[in-house]
Amino acid sequence: MSEAEYPVERIDFPVGGAPLFFRRGRENRAGAPVLFLHGGSASCDTFLEPKGNSIFDFLNKHHGMDVWLLDWRGSHVVTLSAPGPCNEPGDTVAAQDIPEALKFIRKTRQDERHPADSVAVVAHCLGAACLSMAIGAGHVNAGSGLGPVVLGAVGLFYEVTWDGWTKLQDRTLDRLADENDTIEFITPDPIGGTWPGMMEQTYQMWPEVWGPPPVWRADDFFRRLAFMFGQPFLVSNLHRSMTQDVVRKQFGAIPFKLYRHATQNALRGFAALFGAEGQLDPSTPNEKIPDKLAETYLHLEAFKDLKITLITGAENPLWHRESIDRMAEWLARRGRPATKHVLDGYGHQDLWWGKRSWDDVFPLVLEAVR
Repeated sequence: MSEAEYPVERIDFPVGGAPLFFRRGRENRAGAPVLFLHGGSASCDTFLEPKGNSIFDFLNKHHGMDVWLLDWRGSHVVTLSAPGPCNEPGDTVAAQDIPEALKFIRKTRQDERHPADSVAVVAHCLGAACLSMAIGAGHVNAGSGLGPVVLGAVGLFYEVTWDGWTKLQDRTLDRLADENDTIEFITPDPIGGTWPGMMEQTYQMWPEVWGPPPVWRADDFFRRLAFMFGQPFLVSNLHRSMTQDVVRKQFGAIPFKLYRHATQNALRGFAALFGAEGQLDPSTPNEKIPDKLAETYLHLEAFKDLKITLITGAENPLWHRESIDRMAEWLARRGRPATKHVLDGYGHQDLWWGKRSWDDVFPLVLEAVR
């Protein structure tokens, strides 16, 4: 496929020294705008697969929406091209990448004489976590052009499945940072570089049966991927075109600080600043610590004017569905409950790549962003 035939145009969008970029649909640019944010270690290829049957195809080609895909600094493509500037925690993504993206989209459409009062945002995994943080901290809101929001798999509250929890308990990543402060990224691809000794040793002790199914486990890439994050998709639910070769290209390097920040929040159970415990006044009473940690992002009033839809798989093997359940319960306190969809037979990435995602998932997203 030639560049002219490719359904999206690449638009370079550097932020804070990181070479971020958009991919924007070439068609239907006068339609309602919607921005997609991928998960950590992934890229916006998430939303372009399966080819011809993707969420991009559904919204852009079939429903005439102006679709923007942002490869933010958690994208493996961006991370490998500039490891240093990309090695930032979620705080930076929330304060810089996402607000600047909304500004750029609105300015571009204004210049094209297709102004938009607001831009809908569909965010998945760590993209959804960072978007939630951006909203909670007041970096983006309805006044700055944020429209309907879809949060996939996680929001401000974090619950991992049991195998993920066993790996969190020994704080391997924080211990690695204490041992070596030069680490910029971690990748599941053995060709991309060896893991630090402590992490490699833990991986070698990890029970083999906790990894992907045997036919995928033969490729060490997929086993390392499952060790790093938990199994990112239900193999049994993948669309027929999502073969091992296709899926292997979907994941890669993740900035080390972003990875650490996600594990810190998972241990806390909610979003706080990177290394927040180390910034506390030593005289803070124990019973006040959770409130102090929550001060930056857990502001319910920041969500009061937003239409929010939460979506996850009932069998999500990476972020437990409780992550979405807790977010829904918290949002209900604002007097306007969020819309929540927990889909049977779905896991994590297969929300976008499932056999029946076109019929089961994509119409829910369309209804949410309209």
